Amino acid sequence: MNTSKLSVVLSLTIASLTLVACNVQEPESSRSPSAQDAVAASSTAVVVDPPAQTAKVDPATVESLEAGWSVMAPRLVSQVDAYSKIEPKAFRLFMHPDQGKAAVVEFDTAGLDSITISPYIFDFNGDKSCESNKEAGVVDVLWSIDGDASNTIRVDRNYSELVPIDLTNSKRLKIVVNEGNGAPWCDWAGIGFIAPKP
Repeated sequence: MNTSKLSVVLSLTIASLTLVACNVQEPESSRSPSAQDAVAASSTAVVVDPPAQTAKVDPATVESLEAGWSVMAPRLVSQVDAYSKIEPKAFRLFMHPDQGKAAVVEFDTAGLDSITISPYIFDFNGDKSCESNKEAGVVDVLWSIDGDASNTIRVDRNYSELVPIDLTNSKRLKIVVNEGNGAPWCDWAGIGFIAPKP
């Protein structure tokens, strides 16, 4: 099979898979298109570029997240998984809550004076079901030091702030991520750590 035929077969296969995946049924044509129809369509077709998507704002650099995670990773003393396993993703802890169950991590902070956390909802990367759902990607991030009262912030897909935390004379930092608005759909929360200072 030559390259031209292979590319046509691949294009048709991808197009049919796309229609099946999207559950879209194209209407039946009443006649077969002629060569003249194809030429006419190509000469009158207007190509419109899709609007450029604005990149999601990340308040932290990859380098700062990597440096922070290298300090905090060995200090992780416990975790409670929720919808999925808590694990590093792009040097943030991926903490997806479940319905009625929070994702929880606890760190040993002995010897640290301060840290900055970077709560973040990971980009939906064109996932239409997440992008169109207004309840998707909304979590509450709570943190407490040595069991004291929790501090809470609401983090949604547009959140792009850094949160400094004073750890002077502390022993433990606990971070809890819950579904915030009661809906855990696409709550792709990440917690990054920046500039842990002894």
